[in-house]
Amino acid sequence: MERAKARKLKLYKVNRKRMNWLGKWFTEDLEIDYKGASKYIYALLETNRNASVENALQKFNCAYLCANRIAAADYNFSKDATVGRLHTNLTTMHKELRNFITYKGQKLVAVDISNSQPYISTILFNKEVYDNQNKEVNKIVSNYISNTLREGIISYIMLVKSDVIHVGKGFQRFVDLVVNGRFYEEIARQYTQETGIAIPDRRELKRMMFIVLFTDNRYFGQKDALAKRIFGKLFPEVYEVFKKIKQKRKNALPCILQAIEAHVILNVIAKRISRERPNMPLFTIHDSIACPVGCEDYVASVMIEELHRLVGYPPSLKFEYWTPEEAWKSLEAKQVKEGLNKAA
Repeated sequence: MERAKARKLKLYKVNRKRMNWLGKWFTEDLEIDYKGASKYIYALLETNRNASVENALQKFNCAYLCANRIAAADYNFSKDATVGRLHTNLTTMHKELRNFITYKGQKLVAVDISNSQPYISTILFNKEVYDNQNKEVNKIVSNYISNTLREGIISYIMLVKSDVIHVGKGFQRFVDLVVNGRFYEEIARQYTQETGIAIPDRRELKRMMFIVLFTDNRYFGQKDALAKRIFGKLFPEVYEVFKKIKQKRKNALPCILQAIEAHVILNVIAKRISRERPNMPLFTIHDSIACPVGCEDYVASVMIEELHRLVGYPPSLKFEYWTPEEAWKSLEAKQVKEGLNKAA
């Protein structure tokens, strides 16, 4: 046990040193309103139990452990070996708990990429990422798909863009939706129109999109794959590119998207911000960057510039201000949804 702890501590220190532009902010100055967070966690447990949520006590223990670790300045800072994602206390904690986090008493705000992975996927409709003209992304793509597959994808993209084949509207409709941050809403609308069933919330919608984008090609005909078939009908050319990418490895597409996301957020945007504003606290949560309130416009401008350069289209961003009021508002909305709030 002691050896395992020592190895974990050593790895933590190595990772922090390698990514010092982010690791240096994980100090005792990263604070949590422990009393407020504890009150929220207990209220969440009661709500989950009343709503018969599965593993309510396990979720409670997890949230409580996260709050305690921040309060004790017991940090995790590790980089995923598969796609390069950075995992910290902030990425693993319950989203609403972040509303109780501050840095030296400063309130924080997260600048988030709307429909991040569909947005990043638009880069995959350019042949340059497969033929080494875009070396920055080609290096990532080459880790997951073979030369033969890349050649096939290039040929298909060139056919679509030259209008030699006429299946749907090419890639543009998909691109327009994700760039404007309306992709999830359009999928929900089309699903309801097709089935007569409304998708209850964004979490369920994201679960469906996981099935659409990341499941095996052979899953297409399964009963639960209706959303995947609707997607294929709406965006046939996009679906065909994704299908080709997953031809040999079903996890190739999510790995590529997450690796590109990690590269641009960690190694490009966060590193640039750290150079330009070395005294500004900076934290990443996969597809978002958190900073002190008042710095969000600057962070957003860097994100737009670098993402536009890399992906080819400017992203749609949203601001999430971390305040206790937001956590309680979210909990109240959950209670109303579950019919647990008398005022509802």
